[in-house]
Amino acid sequence: MKRSTKKLISLLICLAMALAILPVAAFAANTTTVYCQAPDGWTNCNAYWWGSSSENPGWPGNTMSQDAEGIWYYEVPSDATGLIFNNGSGTQTADLTVPTDGNDMFVF
Repeated sequence: MKRSTKKLISLLICLAMALAILPVAAFAANTTTVYCQAPDGWTNCNAYWWGSSSENPGWPGNTMSQDAEGIWYYEVPSDATGLIFNNGSGTQTADLTVPTDGNDMFVF
């Protein structure tokens, strides 16, 4: 096989591989799931975030969902930088930093 044919085949294979992963990159998650094991007595939990290019919610934030084990969870924009969990009645966490490494955030 000629050298130019081998180069062309190699180029086509590389192009096919790049195109194969393009849809995955284009639809990568743009949220970070954050979890909060709220203190006893909290009957709801809100997530308030800031620093995102997406509009942040007004205070006290968006109502989180609760799983079967009582852990609250919510998906915040992945470019959010800060976060506060609160019960909507004046009790809240300190300012928290949203992880930037793609990992989920847990607060206990």
